[in-house]
Formats: sequence, structure tokens, C-alpha cells
Amino acid sequence: MGDFNYSDVDWTTYTAVSSASHDCCEFINTVEDCFLTQHVLCLTRCDTILDLVFSREPELVSDLEVINNLGDSDHNMILFTIHLLCNDHADIKKLRNYRRGDFVRINQCLSDTDWDDYLNSNSEISWNRFRDLLLDLVNRYVPMKTITQTEIQKADLDDS
Repeated sequence: MGDFNYSDVDWTTYTAVSSASHDCCEFINTVEDCFLTQHVLCLTRCDTILDLVFSREPELVSDLEVINNLGDSDHNMILFTIHLLCNDHADIKKLRNYRRGDFVRINQCLSDTDWDDYLNSNSEISWNRFRDLLLDLVNRYVPMKTITQTEIQKADLDDS
């Protein structure tokens, strides 16, 4: 869902007007190739439909309503219901057992790191390196544990 800015599309027929850009035609082709349903058929900005909601299942979205704009926006808001059915087929889950983590080794690795050298790039590269280091340390020094659905439900009850 979002603001796609393809004003040259007739969403009742999934066709573009003859003067539509190549990008617009390609967009329509992609929507059809992916068997997507576009649910918004009311105007969302002035006299066009720019804000779209797609799904692979036509019944997934219902009660779609275009309502007033939010604040100074020139787009109207879209209110809709998504119908999801989630079945938890797994009776067993694997989680990190942080209680048994080897934090001495993790701290040692972090202490041994030359942070000035390690984080000497731009912020995005530095953040990615730092994140990857932490994830690697967790993978190496925090063991996995297996718990059953009953244990998960009991823990949820204990937390409430």
C-alpha cells in the first residue's frame, strides 16, 4: 500500500490511458503479472487515485473507505480491514538462552576491538559493522534453547 503516483491508470479495468508513461504501463504489467488486486476505487487526491492497496487475495481486504485528509496533506486517508488467519503450526520454538550466554567472552571480544579502526567509515557502514559484530557474538556465545508451546503460554501468563 502507499502513494504510487500513477494518475494515468483506470483501476476498474487495469488499463493505462494512451498518453501514459512507459513506467506507468510497466507498473500495470507488473501488477497483472503478480496477480495483484488493487482495492482502492475512490479518489484519494483531487480527481485521481494515487494511493493504492494491493493484495494477492481479493478477499484479504474489505471495508475500504477513503476518508478525510490528515493535517495539511493533500491526500485522503484510507481505512480498511485486513483479514488474517494465523495458524501456529509449531509446537516447539527455538530461542536464544541469554541466561546461559558467555558474556565474559562477549565482553572480552568487545574489549579487544580497536573501535577507532573498526568504526572509521561513514555512519551507515560503521553501524552495519557494529551490528554484524554483535550478531556474530550472540550467535557464537549465546546458546539456543527449545521450548514448547505450553512453556510459551505459561510464560505469557506469568508476565501478566
